[in-house]
Amino acid sequence: MFKKNHQNVFCYMFLQRLDKWFSSVKKLLFKYKDGFYELPLIANSPEAIVKSITKMPFVKHSEATGVFGTNNPFVKAEIKYHKINEELWVMDSIAVYKENILYKRITDNYPNN
Repeated sequence: MFKKNHQNVFCYMFLQRLDKWFSSVKKLLFKYKDGFYELPLIANSPEAIVKSITKMPFVKHSEATGVFGTNNPFVKAEIKYHKINEELWVMDSIAVYKENILYKRITDNYPNN
């Protein structure tokens, strides 16, 4: 089939790494299933939730006022948050859902940065 040479070995190693990377990223992609859009939500901690949502390009965030919001094809929302201490955050949201959404809770092994 293929001659075993350096180019084929490199290509095989590259494809293995690409497959491993895609497997780890696949859980972060949204999909449509059974009438719902399944959207991932990183939820290690309240801080991780805020950071993961506010880093999305379609979310506007004001750290000074503790408010972030969005108006996209799935939802129009405004979320206010206040950090009382490391383990206690208060979040208040107003949301109008335009589509059926199922939030998939994801935890990762990385620190909150």
